[in-house]
Amino acid sequence: MLSQCLAIARREFSFMWRDKDLRYILLLGPLLGLLLFYATFSYQAIKDIPTAIVDLDHSVTSQELVENIHGAENLKITAYPASYDELADLIKKGEVVAGVVIPENYGKDVSLARQTQVAMIVDGSNMIYATNATSAMLSVTRTLSAQTGVKALAARGIQSAQAAAAYQPVEFREEAWFNPTLNFISKSAAQIMTFIAIALPVFFLAFAVFKIPLRCSFLLFFLFSLAFAIALHSVGALTSSIAGNAVNAARFGMIIALPSFLVSGYTWPLDAMPGYLQIIAKILPQTWYFQGINLLSFKDPGWAYMSQYFLAFFIIAALCYTTSAVIVARKT
Repeated sequence: MLSQCLAIARREFSFMWRDKDLRYILLLGPLLGLLLFYATFSYQAIKDIPTAIVDLDHSVTSQELVENIHGAENLKITAYPASYDELADLIKKGEVVAGVVIPENYGKDVSLARQTQVAMIVDGSNMIYATNATSAMLSVTRTLSAQTGVKALAARGIQSAQAAAAYQPVEFREEAWFNPTLNFISKSAAQIMTFIAIALPVFFLAFAVFKIPLRCSFLLFFLFSLAFAIALHSVGALTSSIAGNAVNAARFGMIIALPSFLVSGYTWPLDAMPGYLQIIAKILPQTWYFQGINLLSFKDPGWAYMSQYFLAFFIIAALCYTTSAVIVARKT
């Protein structure tokens, strides 16, 4: 039996290798994919983020701050607008992603050990850019605050409470534009709506042009697809919260995608799978969607019967979103 299997395997390998086109596909396809992923994720960091500095103080102390920002990792100073309005215009046009505004009397306040605010404005429409720019500026402010505190302590003896304030004399106030506070809900809603916007033309071609059967109402079918999109997005949100960065999130997504497709019942009946796989399949939104699509397309079981599928989507979304929120809260 084993010898027969090996003989068949050798014959199949021989057939595949003799097929020139197939040989190139098998050899070059994975290599191309590997190179593509390497080129995309090789840096694993967003560097040279376009940043502008508005110095309204023009003091020696403010120039020291500008030099510190110049040395910040991943930031690239590309503009020196003269006013807040000029900075706002640069961010709206997309010419810079982040901006720093050094206020008037900054140098005086620092020398007197007073707290002063340096505004940092980030374009929140791109969360990855905004997060990296914020991290870089936080590194600058921590270093600068420590340096200023040490100088203040060396210059005069002060009490412990004043010393604590002297170590944090500069407070950076971050202000995100176009996506205030980097709002997760708004980002999620945009991604889910994009998914639906892409799916609608497919639905139109399938049911209106190619006349694929749809026994249920289109409203029920649309709401079912929307519920699936929300549940699927919640799984992505959970994956992103577990991953340490965007690179690992993409990797986890690729790892999850193929098994989810295989055990969802789309290519092979669930009842014909081992019992443990059937249990695993029930926690995947794809399983409920593919099974539900068959019912809606051919049988129209009605709202009452389909409610269990909607409930499954709701439970998956609630668990994944809640878990991801807890993980993110603990990390911060």
